[in-house]
Amino acid sequence: MKYINKYDNELAYNADTNRPTTEATVSKIGEVIKFDKGYNLVAEKQFCAVGDTVIYDKTDKRIKVVKLGSLNPATLDARYVIGGTVYNRTNTEMQVVSNASQGNAMWADGIYQTQASGLVQVYGSITMNNGIDTAFAGYNLERFIAYYSVNGTDDVNVTIPTTIRIKESKFNITDNPLLVAHYSTYREYMKSMMVKYPYSKNAIIDKNGKENTQFLGSVLFTDVGVEKPAYPAAYIALNFGIVTVGEGTGFEIGNWWLPSTHETNLLIKDSTVGIAGLPTDDMNRGISDAGGSTLSATTSYWTSTERASGLSWYFNGIYGYLNFNTKNYSYQVRPITSIKL
Repeated sequence: MKYINKYDNELAYNADTNRPTTEATVSKIGEVIKFDKGYNLVAEKQFCAVGDTVIYDKTDKRIKVVKLGSLNPATLDARYVIGGTVYNRTNTEMQVVSNASQGNAMWADGIYQTQASGLVQVYGSITMNNGIDTAFAGYNLERFIAYYSVNGTDDVNVTIPTTIRIKESKFNITDNPLLVAHYSTYREYMKSMMVKYPYSKNAIIDKNGKENTQFLGSVLFTDVGVEKPAYPAAYIALNFGIVTVGEGTGFEIGNWWLPSTHETNLLIKDSTVGIAGLPTDDMNRGISDAGGSTLSATTSYWTSTERASGLSWYFNGIYGYLNFNTKNYSYQVRPITSIKL
């Protein structure tokens, strides 16, 4: 493999006729590393980053990663089993999302739709950056702005702090002098209504997606003689897995869960899929490289966090914020897991 060159942008990269086309190469385009010819650059898991493909090595029985931009599933050695894609990492773990969507499901079914589960912690509100405790907060800034810049309200003389989302054309010194004086740009104004993170109270603190899913996904009930899951979204996530005969990869059923409000924020906040004019984010680049289904910022996803008797929290892809809805609604289910570094 050869390190070829650094390029300012994709146009310069494509214009380089001196780059070899018959062997593996590495190029740096801006801040993005690009691997040509499906090199499948395998690294130890401690070197993981967002967008890397998580694999299990059947030879030495260890979790590793294929670095973002280098994956070619067609040429990946058969010793490796693909598990998912890194969506976040900390000093102690990498957080992994399934490459496969599990479709839509209700949060609860039957009589469980209108009552509190009694199984998980209930959170009644979410806190914005501006300090207001409310029923919604932006989770994906680009989607939040894209929607409300056009579809916001026509309110004038809005005071601060506020939960009012005006359209961008109303963000001017004549219509809203207090907003303009305080925030200076529409983007900064919209940031004030994003979720306050990190924070020590309200719904954003729920990191217990694994426990929530284990409790909720295990409850069954009988409906006209048929046994059904009381909490379908959690049940689907709990029963998702990748089976490899003769191997304990860590990707099997029981190792995945429906993300909590905290985990959903980390999962969806940087997604650019579905937002016009933006390059694909690293997580979704990695999912696409693995042949998976991307996480669109315009799609709605259930969390495993409950709000009240008949209500649970979800990411609303129309508006780009965390909100709540009745448990009989069907939204996307996307399992996640985590692996210690």
